[in-house]
Amino acid sequence: MWQWLYFLHWAPQQALGPDGHPRDARFLPPIPDRRRMFAGGRCTISEPLCLGEPAERVSSLAAVTAKQGRSGELLFVTERQEFRQNGRTCLVEEQDIVYRSGDSSAPRHHPATLDDTTVPMAQGPWQLRLRPDETLLFRFSALTANAHRIHYDTPYVRDLAASVA
Repeated sequence: MWQWLYFLHWAPQQALGPDGHPRDARFLPPIPDRRRMFAGGRCTISEPLCLGEPAERVSSLAAVTAKQGRSGELLFVTERQEFRQNGRTCLVEEQDIVYRSGDSSAPRHHPATLDDTTVPMAQGPWQLRLRPDETLLFRFSALTANAHRIHYDTPYVRDLAASVA
């Protein structure tokens, strides 16, 4: 996943919105008081990207789907990134982002404690047991220039980032 760092864009501080994401990034829908949340993603590697070789990223909008949730209308946007070297597509990454208006009167329910009893099963020949915590999330977010408030602002998470199922 080194392409996240190779193609990293650090937006100037004054270009960030109140949630910590760039106010005017690519593929942003015209939603009032827009709130952005990561919904999922996929990555397909047809051949490895080689360090030290020139690479290019081609971004496109793969899908836009409107849905209705408990908190109101949601807009799911799939952004497709193709990473190429020597004229060949080596890696394709898709990220599903959900947008909604920040004004919501839906009831919010938060668990009192986090359920950490489930453990994912390894599907490959090796596995790395990792118990991410707030410090690791902060370090990863800093490394990838992800300044979204959900990564460091507990009151924001508790009071504003309600679930959207």
